[in-house]
Amino acid sequence: MLINVHYKIEYEYTEPVFLEPNEIKIFPRNDLTQKLLDFNIKISPTPSNKTFFIDTENNTGMKVWFNGLTERFSVDFNCRVETYRENPYDFIVDSGKTSLPYKRKKSSSINPAVKNFSDEVKNSEDGDVLRFLTVLSEKINGSFKYEIRETGPAKKPWETLEDKKGACRDFAVLFMESCKHQGLESRFVSGYFTDDDIQDTAHLHAWAEVYIPGGGWRGYDPVNGIAAADRHIPVAASYDPLKVIPVTGNYRSNTSKSKMGYSIKVKKVSIPGMKTKNKQMKKNSYAHGFLEKHY
Repeated sequence: MLINVHYKIEYEYTEPVFLEPNEIKIFPRNDLTQKLLDFNIKISPTPSNKTFFIDTENNTGMKVWFNGLTERFSVDFNCRVETYRENPYDFIVDSGKTSLPYKRKKSSSINPAVKNFSDEVKNSEDGDVLRFLTVLSEKINGSFKYEIRETGPAKKPWETLEDKKGACRDFAVLFMESCKHQGLESRFVSGYFTDDDIQDTAHLHAWAEVYIPGGGWRGYDPVNGIAAADRHIPVAASYDPLKVIPVTGNYRSNTSKSKMGYSIKVKKVSIPGMKTKNKQMKKNSYAHGFLEKHY
């Protein structure tokens, strides 16, 4: 699948400020499941210097430095991505690893309510690892109300259980903690998502990846209740959701206040000769991102 992404984020300041170095993590992952074909990025004000880097969790980012004062800071990013994973279950779980729980870490401290939630799903599927992941994703999708919350960190997983609602980052964290209780390694993923019925305005999305012996890291999207495939475009992944925020940095000022705005468009591009396939979507739903207000 060929997908165009346009992402713009802008900060306005009430008085001129000096921008400290900023890290930008908005570049789609480039591996055997998807390919970043091309991109262009415009940063204003023009950085005095910039460099690309790969962090300790193998995420690609850009670091930028500035000189002088400014009343506005913006990042305007366009790219084309080709995704290849049509079937998210194109693997066989290793022998001896098909049943949960796996061996848990002794130091694990998980909230009792989350443990019960996780065990209920595991027991209902007789411990089958793939059924657990599928049903867990579906249960969060079907039992919790999705909400848009533009700023702020993810809720604690037990808070999402109590509230019975949350943003995509909240659902992802609850999914991860439920997996952790069963001895499954999981991590938080930021990225883009395309829906056939919503192709103009979109949001940053968050979901989880789980390490499955025999399948490697596989994505699960509890907002939509599905396994991640070629409609999901991972950007960055981490055990800590705060480490995959798209733009992080600070500014120097004694009195200035800031205002943030953004726009995102994710659009599937028709390729001549390619048939349109019905994917695994259960409903016309998409998730809001997890932008943090750092300025």
